[in-house]
Amino acid sequence: MQILRESVKHKIISRARDEFLRKGYKNSSMRVIAVSCDLTAGNLYKYFNDKEDLFFAVISPAYKEFKQFFIHHKHAKDPSYEHIHPETIKTMLDDVISIFADYRKEFLIIIDGSEGTRYEKARKDILNVVKGNLVFHLRNMKYFKSTDVNILTEALSAGFMEGLLEIVRKENDINKIKDLVLIYFMFFIKGFMGNPE
Repeated sequence: MQILRESVKHKIISRARDEFLRKGYKNSSMRVIAVSCDLTAGNLYKYFNDKEDLFFAVISPAYKEFKQFFIHHKHAKDPSYEHIHPETIKTMLDDVISIFADYRKEFLIIIDGSEGTRYEKARKDILNVVKGNLVFHLRNMKYFKSTDVNILTEALSAGFMEGLLEIVRKENDINKIKDLVLIYFMFFIKGFMGNPE
């Protein structure tokens, strides 16, 4: 019986990550991944049962980190953006940057390339968390009518996510991503601190 090697498994995951990033889950091929690892398709299947099993191995550590981030910050809500301490913002940004530093490719795969997998609704789930946070904060701002909140949260959460995705898609350098995300978050948060009256 052939011994499965951890180094081969890591190589498969690395090459699969690149394949899923380029083509998404639906259009990726186990055969192409096997060839890129100098393996036969049969040998690849000794490590992973099927393409979904391999996709799960690539994505699950990142997905767990993102989920933990949202759970942690969901419970750390301040009733109003006017009272958010700069240190809280810095901690939140450091957490986001750390996740992107470790899992940038996986994040993009989850968002752009997970159709046909158990993660295909992840983008919508993330958007709903952002929207939930916005609803919470907007309802505590005196100058918003309750009827305005639903329309605004849809628009703001979609815009926020798309802006963040543009930064992560177009920039590879993690230090530049850090700077851009910091500026983006501060611009976004400071917009909530202003009073239109």
